[in-house]
Amino acid sequence: MGELELQSLGSWASIVGVALSVFGFSATIYNVTRTKSAARKTQEAVSILRTDIKRMDLVSDCCAAISLMDQIKEMHRQGHWELLPAKYSATRRLLILIKGNSVGLTVEQSSRIQSAILTLRGTEAQIEKHMHNRDGKINVPRINKIISDHADQVQELLISIKDKIGR
Repeated sequence: MGELELQSLGSWASIVGVALSVFGFSATIYNVTRTKSAARKTQEAVSILRTDIKRMDLVSDCCAAISLMDQIKEMHRQGHWELLPAKYSATRRLLILIKGNSVGLTVEQSSRIQSAILTLRGTEAQIEKHMHNRDGKINVPRINKIISDHADQVQELLISIKDKIGR
């Protein structure tokens, strides 16, 4: 093989090498773009999952608050005054947690939860006063109706939250 043929072969090898490098670089860019897209989709899925977990926690807290309100009403009926302050306090703490974990709560829902918190605080003070002074009569049907109204509002919130899970 002559010197000219070797130079020509070397030139062709260089051209093929450059073409392979360009092709390899293009394939790398394409794969990096696909990886970024997959990472973005994974981040979105994780974000949705975290929101759903918060909503499930909120559902659990709402169920517990409703259960406590039902227990409070029964204790009113039975006259178990000494057990009530702890139940009121636990219910208030749950409602505060629900309000603080406001994953998609509307202003109206948040306001209703705040109203329930304030009502429970006032009624607990009334029960405490009744326990220590034994003066004045507690209007159990009226208090139970108010607590039932708040429990119904928490139930509506529960339904609203459950409807949003997985969406």
